[in-house]
Amino acid sequence: MFHIFTGKIIQLEDNNIYLKNELFGIMVTYKGTRQEGEFFLYPHFDQTNNTITYAAFESIDQKQIFLKILKISGIGMKTASLISYENVNDIRTAIEENNLNFFKQIPGIGPKTAKRLIIELKSTISKSDIESLQSDNKTVKKIIKSLSNLGFNKSDISDTLKNYKGTIWENNIEEVIKYILGKIK
Repeated sequence: MFHIFTGKIIQLEDNNIYLKNELFGIMVTYKGTRQEGEFFLYPHFDQTNNTITYAAFESIDQKQIFLKILKISGIGMKTASLISYENVNDIRTAIEENNLNFFKQIPGIGPKTAKRLIIELKSTISKSDIESLQSDNKTVKKIIKSLSNLGFNKSDISDTLKNYKGTIWENNIEEVIKYILGKIK
């Protein structure tokens, strides 16, 4: 089964994308906005219809959150993928603050499901899990090393990275470095 696929979106319709690379194409469920690049796939076996459906994610942290949510009883693939596309920090905050409205704003989630999600996610997604999902450690180390080689203080770089709201990974290094340079004097 495929688990990572690099290609170009050749068609986007009704939350399905058709990815094509040099050898073949694949249709996957996708809720994001990116038009090309790396996608992390999750093969979901539907026992009722005996079919395999793939969901695509822009980053590995989205896929990991999706997998944790999918383990919750009563949550299906569609709902889990919608939640996984929310900002990681917003998910953590909603769990910590028991914010039912955060989850209720996602299509298909009512008050009872929102309560169950918060209870289940508190036990499966710890704060350290969320923080570790927010960044690709190799990329963070690369950023710290590069900027410290230019004379910036490592602890200042690390402290600034902790306040970065987005996901840190290979494809957005330039954006992250600009953010750090804007914050460090």
